[in-house]
Amino acid sequence: MKFVIHHHVTAHEHYDFMFEKGEVLETWQIAARDLQGFLQGYPVQTEKIQDHRREYLTFEGPISCDRGHVSIFDSGSYVMEYYDNDAITLIVKGGRLEGKLYIVRPLTNEARILYNNQNE
Repeated sequence: MKFVIHHHVTAHEHYDFMFEKGEVLETWQIAARDLQGFLQGYPVQTEKIQDHRREYLTFEGPISCDRGHVSIFDSGSYVMEYYDNDAITLIVKGGRLEGKLYIVRPLTNEARILYNNQNE
């Protein structure tokens, strides 16, 4: 299975972590200000947003209706280790990320995403 992380430059700059799930890309948004903390292994806030079409696995460029521009920050493959309504665990291997990625959804709407670098 494949994943991609897009850098989305718009009035609300952010990163979209997308992974194949069925016929769509399940998508989680990370604020640009939180990216370094995420890469260093700190849990940061994430928000589940609408699923995207699979074409976004390789898409770079302007978004229609003047919604900004996306570029690929990282992409690669993943294995889903665990998935339910409360938590997701993926083993990712990309150009920048290699390790485990956790998304935890507590009872509140504030989900957290955590990256554990395999090489550290």
